[in-house]
Amino acid sequence: MDQAEWILAYGQHCMAADPDYKTGLKCGHEAAGPVEVAIQCAQRLKDSGLVQKAEKLKEAIYTFIRLTQWAMLVQARVQADRQLASFGPHPHEEEVWQVVDKYTHALRQTEEQDLLNECRAHARLGGVFDKHLKMRNKAVLNCKRAMQLAHHIKPHPTGHDWYMELEPQLKKIKAAKAKGARDLLVHIKQSHPPKFKGNLAEPAYDNIRQALRKASAEYHPDKQSRYDQKWQVLSGEISKAVNDVWADYCS
Repeated sequence: MDQAEWILAYGQHCMAADPDYKTGLKCGHEAAGPVEVAIQCAQRLKDSGLVQKAEKLKEAIYTFIRLTQWAMLVQARVQADRQLASFGPHPHEEEVWQVVDKYTHALRQTEEQDLLNECRAHARLGGVFDKHLKMRNKAVLNCKRAMQLAHHIKPHPTGHDWYMELEPQLKKIKAAKAKGARDLLVHIKQSHPPKFKGNLAEPAYDNIRQALRKASAEYHPDKQSRYDQKWQVLSGEISKAVNDVWADYCS
């Protein structure tokens, strides 16, 4: 189990200062093998304390893998969005294909894992094929896929009274997000402390990257199903804000 901890620690180090996503993801997958062996050995020894420790480490490893995969796909899409936004009226064809490659890379990373980002990437890619490359068939295919994904994304229950009560809170989250990562983190921790407590260690005050990673795990929609719908919607909006700030921070 020590081996898994060392590999995970190195992967986290690779993601801390100047993110090396590929090495970080590789470390996460390499750490998963030893921890599975550790769980099996602890079960054979009937050591419940060791089993619990190994299970917690396993959860931390797979959380790290999911967050690293997400960071990779969001970075690719955000970079493509920014390059697309910088286009003049007549961009060079080489620049256009660079954007296509970035969106395609983002789609490979996010396919069936993050419907919202996958939907956005297909929609943007359809627009590029239509407006800049005049490839109508590819444009239609991507736009159709974006529409299919949009139907599977859970709509906000704006008709509920409690959702109307959330609006002022959502505006405050948006305002904190506009100020930057630290302001957002302080606001959500003080105003909406997480109900799900992950196994990631509490980061140092000045380590914004680790704090964003921890917040992303704590407010992740997949971890909120046991709570009421109001909290699920609120935590979902918080998760989106944290993810957006993370993408800007890493870029």
